This record gives sequence, structure tokens and C-alpha cells, in this order.
Amino acid sequence: ISRSGPWRFLAWLGLVAIISPLLLSCGGGPQAKPPLDKMSSPDYAVQAVVWGQYDTTERDLRLAKDAGFRWVKLMFQWDYIEVKGKGLFEWNEPDRLVKLTSELGLKLLARVDFVPKWARAPGADLKVNGPPAKYEDFFEFVGALAKRYKGKIGA
Repeated sequence: ISRSGPWRFLAWLGLVAIISPLLLSCGGGPQAKPPLDKMSSPDYAVQAVVWGQYDTTERDLRLAKDAGFRWVKLMFQWDYIEVKGKGLFEWNEPDRLVKLTSELGLKLLARVDFVPKWARAPGADLKVNGPPAKYEDFFEFVGALAKRYKGKIGA
């Protein structure tokens, strides 16, 4: 094999590929890494299914926190909160969950889903989730949710 031309270039490239990581790792001794609990990004989340699970909610949220998660994603089902009709809210369960996540020092990501029957279009298949007949109803619900939990829901 000739020691000139493209072979020489490839040999130098291989040598650089092998030596570069070694040289970079010798940059003045061990590098201090910031503690994980001090990092703000990335923040990791876990989804927890705790709605109506009164006996296990605190345990499950503590498990998430103890595992290092700082965010918890919880379902806020429109069809449970405003089930009886427009403007008739049942806040007991979401209040319980928001309070507990706050007490445990977890940040809350709210997933809003599931349209109540009264908000669906006439003739809609109620066996499956679907859009509201009037999106204004959804906007008003989310507005009420945001107003009630201002500063307590992070996303």
C-alpha cells in the first residue's frame, strides 16, 4: 500500500478520530458536574392516573417525586368537572389533586380532555370522545380552569 495519496489522508483522519477524544478528556483534571436536582433543563415528567384513586394518590405521586420527576401530568376531564351542564362545575377532585401536587412540590401539567355529553353535537356518537358542538364551550371551560388554578398549573 502506498504511503501517499488518499491512504495517507485516511490514516491521519483515523489517528485524529482516535486521539481527539483522549485529548479532550484530559482538559485539566476532572470536571465538576452540576447536581441533577439543581438543573432546570431538561425537566422530566411522568403521567399519573390518580383521578378518583383516593387511597393511592399520595403514594403514587410520592413515588414519582422519589424517582426524580419534578413534573406530573394529570388528566382533567371536562366531562367530570362540568358534567351537569354549562357552568355547573364540580371542583372537588381537581382541587384535591392540585393541592396534593403542590404540597409534594411537584409541578403540574394538566391534560384537558373528554367532552361532556351536553356539549356534543346532536346525533354525535357518545361512545367515543369527540369535539364539542361549539368550541366556545371548551374555551370557556379552559378559562374557568385557568382562573381557578392560576399559578398552580404549570402547563
